[in-house]
Amino acid sequence: MKIKDTEVLSVIEGEWNRVRAGEFTNFAIDSRKVLPGGLFFALKGERTDGHLYVRDALRSGAKGVISEREIGEFPGVFVLKAVSSKQALLSLGKHARSLLTGKVIGVTGSAGKTTTKEMIALALKTEFSVSSTKGNANTEYSIPLFFLNDAKKESDFHIIEMGVQKPGDMKVLTDIALPDAAVLLNAGESHLEFLKTVKLVAAEKFELAKFVSERNGISVINGDDPEFSLLAKSLKAGYVSFGFSRSNNVYARIIFMSPDEMSLKVFSFDESAVQRFPFSGIHYAYDILATVAVSGVFGIELKDILSAVSLFTPIPGRGKERVLKGGRVLIDETYNANPLSLEYSLSRFKNRKRKLFVIVGDMLELGEEAEKIHSDVGKVIASFTPEYLITFGEYSRKISETCALSGVKNIRHFNDRGSLLKYISETEIPEDTFIFVKGSRGMRMEDIMEILIKRFGNDG
Repeated sequence: MKIKDTEVLSVIEGEWNRVRAGEFTNFAIDSRKVLPGGLFFALKGERTDGHLYVRDALRSGAKGVISEREIGEFPGVFVLKAVSSKQALLSLGKHARSLLTGKVIGVTGSAGKTTTKEMIALALKTEFSVSSTKGNANTEYSIPLFFLNDAKKESDFHIIEMGVQKPGDMKVLTDIALPDAAVLLNAGESHLEFLKTVKLVAAEKFELAKFVSERNGISVINGDDPEFSLLAKSLKAGYVSFGFSRSNNVYARIIFMSPDEMSLKVFSFDESAVQRFPFSGIHYAYDILATVAVSGVFGIELKDILSAVSLFTPIPGRGKERVLKGGRVLIDETYNANPLSLEYSLSRFKNRKRKLFVIVGDMLELGEEAEKIHSDVGKVIASFTPEYLITFGEYSRKISETCALSGVKNIRHFNDRGSLLKYISETEIPEDTFIFVKGSRGMRMEDIMEILIKRFGNDG
């Protein structure tokens, strides 16, 4: 999106150096992502300070800088010293949002946001023009940057993820995004370090539905989620529920589910349709139902939604398969982890015929209950009867202990990364085995993926 310097000055209060820039064509908070004609926001973070990278941004082609302290003289460069660079970003992002005519759909949940966003985009693109956030952009920084850089004024729909970590986060995001529709996927044990309980996680995420309801928009809510279904009764405007219970407006029956594919019969109000999908798992089924619900609200036919979603390709780090030599199948769940996403991801293995080799790292940001939660997760993993289990990290020892008590035989636990990676590079992994790798982002489970891919290569 092109933003004139006069618009920047009208939206952001501060001391301007009187250098004109005409218009800005891209916006960044990372000097490495600045393009010629860009406006660079120098943000002070916990680990670094963007003011230290102003010269790098200018070398990359920035012709303007928003700062919150003195940065020296830069002849010919537009410089605006604001009270807060962060607030300046939020304000300009909100201004960019006000220039859009299409509807904004906000997607939130403890698991499945990125996948559902991509599925909704596929469905809506059958009849409409769509812009959507890239990757997992879902924060108070990435959402305004989406409106500034990627949202097209002519798009009919803009689909964004909306993530929360602490109380008040959703209000910040809704104030910027002004969503017209809400999709609430689930509330699980995530970000308990700040939100403490699942009930508080649900309440924070539900602020999205409340905001949309007060603006007479439509909310799509997981009716199987006990917290969301209870909170939904308070909404002023109507909502559409989805799930596996037949009490939902949109629900499904599993015809079959294998580790590699599944077939669902989906019921949406007064119609139904059957569709096969080349991916599998309860988590994907819920994402599909959410997509059916919100896309149906906007007039897409059920059969067209299911056909479009069947073309979805699992995203790296979120369930993507990689076939290795010897019939080994590597399941990449390394992007992140919480108890709900782990259980959902394992659901595909209920009816497997191959052995299951599970490698799981700590789930972080779970607060004071972390050990108990990991112990409970051990029971979930044990219910899928893996033939082999490797755990890594301080808390995942509890997973190993619980699985051992539940009858899982081949278990190894590691606290040291070097020892873990050495073991992965040497231990026997039988042919025709599913290798499932998952852990929180901070555990860097992708290192394990790299070793396995290097060791066994691609099939054929």
